[in-house]
Amino acid sequence: MTKIMNDSLSELGERGIISQLILPLMSRDFGNILLDDCAVFTAPDTSPLLFTTDQGPSRTFMEILEVGTPSDLAHFHVTMNVSDIAAMGGQPLGMLLVLSLTRTDTIDYLRKYLEGISDAMSDYRLRLLGGDTKQSRMRSTTITAIGQASSRGVLTRSGAKPGDLIYVVGPPLGTSVASLIHAARAKLRGGSLDVSRPHAQVSAGLQLVESGFCTSCMDMSDGLLASAEQLADTSGVTFRIDLEKVPLAQNPLGTDSAKWKNFNVNVGGDYGLIFTGTTPIADVARKMGAIYLGIVEERPKQGTGLCEADLIRSGVTLNVWEQFRTVGSISDELKSFVAP
Repeated sequence: MTKIMNDSLSELGERGIISQLILPLMSRDFGNILLDDCAVFTAPDTSPLLFTTDQGPSRTFMEILEVGTPSDLAHFHVTMNVSDIAAMGGQPLGMLLVLSLTRTDTIDYLRKYLEGISDAMSDYRLRLLGGDTKQSRMRSTTITAIGQASSRGVLTRSGAKPGDLIYVVGPPLGTSVASLIHAARAKLRGGSLDVSRPHAQVSAGLQLVESGFCTSCMDMSDGLLASAEQLADTSGVTFRIDLEKVPLAQNPLGTDSAKWKNFNVNVGGDYGLIFTGTTPIADVARKMGAIYLGIVEERPKQGTGLCEADLIRSGVTLNVWEQFRTVGSISDELKSFVAP
């Protein structure tokens, strides 16, 4: 058994990978996936469907710090996509999974990775509808998630208006990063620690859309400041945020709290939601445990999405996570928390 598990995927080939490893995860409700060219999907009712696609980062924080398991990585890849559906107040339904694998990847690796996919499917009540497997020089995962919109409509990024209240819901910022840092520091000492798995805020999104009081919403996959700025820009307003109210996970180093705060308001990884709403949203927010951060204001003629004075007052520097721009510098900063 050990030898088989350690064999490379070239021993199975694509058809063996699909029939032995992926087929057991497949939903049987949408046609014969191995014989038909497409899954046949009938929406449960007439509500609109939501579609989102995301390719896993070339190197996640887990991979940068060399912690976690293939199962943890897979669960994270699914969460990235489901979080988009949550941000629009939708209910996850199914997903398509595209795996690019190297010829030397082992069967054991893929089994463990698919265990994480299965865990996430259970967590989010998702069905695997189809996908593809390809040989590649580098590993990558692309997932298309499908959700169903509420009969009350969808949450968008463009509805915030002056006077609206601003909230965040989800774990304290930095919860996931702190877990990875603790695991990486334990590894340096010759030990090991499990990493926590972030979860998409599906229930919160559903509550917000059903309330009828939420005016805009977005997941914070790219961090609080980037998400707040995008919401404000899309709505043509300015967000006044009191960064002293932002819930932060405990600093794993216990020192340089300013650096820890600055890092975690700029990067994502916890998959909470930031949302705005009219005054009655306050009661909904309180019941779901959301944190009030500030208020939406009319944008001055030369204004921006975030008020610079709020950032200066809190000692925060804008250095948000952005592909092609800040990935390298933020990755280096993350590693500095492990070996300061």
